[in-house]
Amino acid sequence: MDIAPGQAVRLPVPLAVTGAGGCGGTSGVAERTLELAVEGLLKGKLVRSPSIRVSIRCRTGRQNFVFTFEDDDGSLQHAAAVMPLGSGVCEGGCPVLLTLSGTSISASDSADSYKAKLVGDMDYRFGVESAWLLAPTRHGAHNWEGPGHATALAALRALPKVAATLGVQEPDIGRVLVAGHSMGGHGSWLLASALRDQALGLASSASWLRKDQYADSNKVMLHDIAAADVEPALLALMRSAEAEFEVESQAPTLAGGLPIMMRVGSRDQTVHPWFSRRMLRTLLSAGASSADVTLTELKGKEHWWWDTETSNDGGAVNDEQLRAFFRKCLARASGPAALSESWRLVVFNPAFSGAKGGARILQQMQPHRRSELSVQVSTAKVDVRTSNVRRLEWDLHALSMLGCGSGGCASARPKLMLDGQLQVMRKMEGKSACWCLLGSASWAECEAEAALPPTERGLRQVGPMRRLFSAPVCAVFGSDDPLGQSAALFVSNLMLMSGHGQLRLVPASEALDSAGHLAPPAECQNLLVVGTADLNPAAAALLQPRADLGFTPPLELSSGKSGSQSGSQNSSSLGLGSCRWHGADVAALALLPWWVKARSGVSAPRLALLVTGNSAGAAAKALALLSTPTIPPMARQPLTHLLPDYVVLDVQETRARGPGGFLAAGFWSHSWEHEPRSAWERYCTSGSGLTAGTNWKLREKRHGHSGYFLAFDEIRRRFVAEVCLVSVYMDMDLDDDDFLREIRKDEPETSHPVGVNTFDKLTRIHSQIHYQLSKQEILIQQLLREGEGLDAVFESPSPSPRR
Repeated sequence: MDIAPGQAVRLPVPLAVTGAGGCGGTSGVAERTLELAVEGLLKGKLVRSPSIRVSIRCRTGRQNFVFTFEDDDGSLQHAAAVMPLGSGVCEGGCPVLLTLSGTSISASDSADSYKAKLVGDMDYRFGVESAWLLAPTRHGAHNWEGPGHATALAALRALPKVAATLGVQEPDIGRVLVAGHSMGGHGSWLLASALRDQALGLASSASWLRKDQYADSNKVMLHDIAAADVEPALLALMRSAEAEFEVESQAPTLAGGLPIMMRVGSRDQTVHPWFSRRMLRTLLSAGASSADVTLTELKGKEHWWWDTETSNDGGAVNDEQLRAFFRKCLARASGPAALSESWRLVVFNPAFSGAKGGARILQQMQPHRRSELSVQVSTAKVDVRTSNVRRLEWDLHALSMLGCGSGGCASARPKLMLDGQLQVMRKMEGKSACWCLLGSASWAECEAEAALPPTERGLRQVGPMRRLFSAPVCAVFGSDDPLGQSAALFVSNLMLMSGHGQLRLVPASEALDSAGHLAPPAECQNLLVVGTADLNPAAAALLQPRADLGFTPPLELSSGKSGSQSGSQNSSSLGLGSCRWHGADVAALALLPWWVKARSGVSAPRLALLVTGNSAGAAAKALALLSTPTIPPMARQPLTHLLPDYVVLDVQETRARGPGGFLAAGFWSHSWEHEPRSAWERYCTSGSGLTAGTNWKLREKRHGHSGYFLAFDEIRRRFVAEVCLVSVYMDMDLDDDDFLREIRKDEPETSHPVGVNTFDKLTRIHSQIHYQLSKQEILIQQLLREGEGLDAVFESPSPSPRR
């Protein structure tokens, strides 16, 4: 493994147990200690790290054990598992109870919470009767969205190999019971929706529905000083990049034949019972049966408890009520046989969503808008109405089950109606069939996902920006661009800190073939390319039209002194659709496709995130700026929040005004084209007369003294950070000095078992925010007076606007 100077990485070390009886003793809890050290070459000299001690626990078959696995992004993650309780053998494999934990709970502790000591037991019994228990985890504030959601699915896929290695009862990962508590309760809704056809049931405890509703830490554009500069159209577009994480929007997909149990303590001060009550109403209005959905508010209980009725009875996640629910779910069938005659599938991002009734949406007409299948099943036909669907896939066996009842009808061809059009189906051969909506608004059977043209976006190529990390990523920088390399290093280390992720750094010279096409190392499935075309040949390759594929990049960077680190006398411009932006501070982050050579031509497109601009300095600063966490104690992974397929920004404006400094944002079409209906732009000109940031420069000219303006910019940036932190702890009743010290503490957003209740305190919140705003306004006015005084003393002329 190559490690760049200043880079922090996690080194995977394979370990294997050799021999027999290595643990010793009979309790199964013995530990063994290993000493590990890393050796490598530094400037040709052998160096050795200090050794570290690693403790390895020996476990019995009745205890949880921790295993590691490779995640979708190539990072090494871990999960805990407990083998099925009971002595019976599950025919065809045992189902899996996949549980998601709350904030700060380890995988081992999450698995151990599924314990109980029943009457007559001498010790605790861990796990679930006749089912595997799987408890994944991932470091950081992922909220079981994005990277966290992917980790949970990767752990599920890794479990069969773990069981085979141990030589024990195999799991059936096609039959999954989903559960979660607190943050994990939120994630359990999303996971059950994505696994809809595999789901046996859902148990969601003390769950919230949307992060910015539940706590003050992530209020989107509520108390942020940048809110006044962000127009509603831009905010709506940014929010649409997160739409699939809004639990209520998943209600139609979850409704219909899926047993759901919600539980919450009546005195929960961390996640108010209101959220569960609201979700119950939403599910029922979406078509769920009251027989399928249960809400229990446990009187007197708070956010977590170990004993519900009696001592050691299983508590918050494993008491008798839940164990009975688990038994009921594990005894039922999943898939189309459990669906009602009328049901819906709602999707906002096809890559995030799974199948229901065998149907899966593969492409949307309008990206990242609500897509829907409304299905009515009878013995004669399957009648489907679609909304915002361009391509869909249907499992043929599941379709047969829908059309002919629980017994199926393998010899018959079920009638399928798509938007009133009868589909003449081919012979029932193969696993699935695909249908596409043609230009004349008529549906026709078409090729499967694997046969898409190389310039179309399949499930692996859709956005938003965080989808870059759906596969192992390498950052590619120009050898003569130290700022670009530093920015890539910053993102790499931030990924490790915020999610134990990894990002290999690769110079452009190692990422191109002799023809100038991208050909990075094999592990680089997706790319983060930083820099301008004249300093980074990989950026030039991404921006080069591919006549052989009929592809023209939707982003254009004109020639000029774009490589200048300072950007002085810069004549470059950045173009998007009919818009063009000039100025050294203009930069862009955009998902783009790239291809590798294959025997039959080229591979399916892979994802690259190009970070470029009118100057190398602007590109590097834009990457660092949009990657920097706003709430360090609860830092999300970089580039995973509120960012669509592309963003064009003025770096200085964005540093001062947040998204108010954006010049453009949006989603590409299914064929990588600029889509005006999914785009937002400002300062857009097809000529060369308008420079991004004109209004900002006029204010600088009016105030005159550049030294004051820099000071004001710094105060504004600091104030933005403080107001964001104020929103986390605004329920504290402290004097000013203590208040400012308190908001800088590294406290987690949710602690267990009981957190801070922020409900019904809006009066105090508003008064404290108003007090802070008043203080900053006084400081700003003082700086204005000082700036005018300095102008008078030095009689300095007003500087010309920057170009």
